[in-house]
Amino acid sequence: MSRRPRLRLGRTRLCTVYDGNVRPRSLWWGPATLALTLSFGTLPPAIAAPAERLTGHWEAVARKDGRSWRFSIDIPGEKPQGATADLVDIAAYGVEFRATRRKNVIHLERKTAAAITVIDGKVHGARITGRLIFSGIEAPFTGARRDAAPPALAEEDVVFGNGAVTLAGTVIHPTGEGPYPAIVCTHGSGPGDRQFAAYRSEGIFYARLGLTALIYDRRGSGKSTGDAAGASIEDLADDALAGVELLKTMKNIQSQEIGVSGISQGGWIAPLAASRSKDVAFVIVLSASGINPMEQSIFDVENALRRGGYGESVVAEASRLRRRIYDFARSGVPDPGLPAALEAARGEAWFRLSALPDPQNVAAVSPGERQFLLFEPVPAWKKVAVPVLALWGGGDASVPASSSREIIEGALAAGGNRDHTLVLYPTADHSLRIVREKSDPWDFPRSVPGARLLLAEWLREHVRAARPAGVSGPEWMPS
Repeated sequence: MSRRPRLRLGRTRLCTVYDGNVRPRSLWWGPATLALTLSFGTLPPAIAAPAERLTGHWEAVARKDGRSWRFSIDIPGEKPQGATADLVDIAAYGVEFRATRRKNVIHLERKTAAAITVIDGKVHGARITGRLIFSGIEAPFTGARRDAAPPALAEEDVVFGNGAVTLAGTVIHPTGEGPYPAIVCTHGSGPGDRQFAAYRSEGIFYARLGLTALIYDRRGSGKSTGDAAGASIEDLADDALAGVELLKTMKNIQSQEIGVSGISQGGWIAPLAASRSKDVAFVIVLSASGINPMEQSIFDVENALRRGGYGESVVAEASRLRRRIYDFARSGVPDPGLPAALEAARGEAWFRLSALPDPQNVAAVSPGERQFLLFEPVPAWKKVAVPVLALWGGGDASVPASSSREIIEGALAAGGNRDHTLVLYPTADHSLRIVREKSDPWDFPRSVPGARLLLAEWLREHVRAARPAGVSGPEWMPS
């Protein structure tokens, strides 16, 4: 299907990409982030070879049934028990592994609650071979040691505060001469630890582009104090602004070029932060909801039930119960029949997928939770006066992507913001990965083409970033 031409209104760009590909021009910046589930098979016993030959930057390709999937491994000599991997075609970068070396065999392992990720490779001089098992897919891989490694980065642990809450974070710096622009990476609704692979990968992505990135443990997670469950969107936005204040005090930072990014729930946090402070210079959001948390939650659960095979009568019943909960949360007026209705629903097969609360906990709504549910994004977007980039996937089952784009565009226009780029990729999901239909040809999971390239080009146009040494071009991004 042909691509619809890009429309320009002032500096506004409204893009719908019908072939799933926006390809920007003349790029030199590197790739991005998102999620991870990967494991590799085991190789035969190794033959003797010098252990130091395992170190370096390795680029590999796995192949199966005519499809290929790229990744790279970085094995530093000075850290014998550590290594990182870039999963290029799903845009996940700097994923940390524990390494075990024996002669010319390397074993990399990463354990998470969701999966055990293992890479086993056998080195033959400047080449490496092995077996890939990824999302249940087995495929052999081959690779080679390359001189061109990812840009060198430096990390610094920091502590900063928002009122009584102490936040622990890591600043990821480009190396070389600055000063550098910077970005505060806010959290989605998933794990709040800064070591979460997808979130950390976001910071590494921006640092490779030439920005200093701040990632941090969300309040109540990792080494940060406070309570995330009882926090409002305003609380979380003020946490991000505390990060902006920290960056302003640091050397080698362009204090007038500090932005805020957000994915999913961060798509509420980032624009609210920008609307509350003149120190935010730009906003980047992925899969941002234009509707409030209550309506977005209902949209998400309805789609989860449909994916689970339930019909519209079940979807409607689950939504009615959720709306009753939200009516109580909004007004504070008890619903006497609600606990009994939830108790009856708990016996239904669909109750687990509905994410409805236990009947005994329905009355437990803290002031922060109530404020969270009542947050309306449109007023915040109307106050965002700085450049905005927003990307969505048309196949997003968690956020109504098309209507959210329209809502946010309307709010920005109403507030007089003419410098925003809003892009919808029809074939992408909530993580900007390609949605596969049953009738589609088999393929590895992969990011939608062009999204990361567009993000890098937008930053190059809007942010005065020094080009980091060693950046080799678009091979760092899915294409």
